[in-house]
Amino acid sequence: MNNAILQLCKQLRLAHIAEAIHDVPFTTPEEYIYQLLLKEQDGREQARIARNLKNARFIDTKTLEGYEWHKDICLPSHLSKEELVQLDFIRRKENVILVGAPGTGKTHLASALGRKACEQGFEVRFY
Repeated sequence: MNNAILQLCKQLRLAHIAEAIHDVPFTTPEEYIYQLLLKEQDGREQARIARNLKNARFIDTKTLEGYEWHKDICLPSHLSKEELVQLDFIRRKENVILVGAPGTGKTHLASALGRKACEQGFEVRFY
C-alpha cells in the first residue's frame, strides 16, 4: 500500500505529503489530513523560496542581520530604514539606487534586500 500511496502522491504532484506520511501527529482523521496539507503547503513554500534564491544568482549569502548600518548611510527623506528593510519600495514599484565609494556595503545591502525579497515571494535577479 505504501508504494501505491507514493505513486498517487507523485501523480497528484503532492511530493511533500509523500515525505510526511509517517511524521504527522494526529488524533482524528480530519486533523491528519489537515496536518498533511499544511506540510505540503510549507514544503511548496520552502521550495519556492529555494528556487527564487537559485534563480536570483546572488554572489554570496549576505543578510540584513549581518549588515552594518553606520552613520555615513544616507537615505532620501521620504524613505526610512524600516521601510527599506520591509521592502515597501517594491510594493510601491519604486527603484532603489545605491551610490557610494567602494567598500561601503552597497553590494551587501543589495544582496540582503534581494534575499529578503526572495523569501517574501518576489522574483529577483542579481546583476
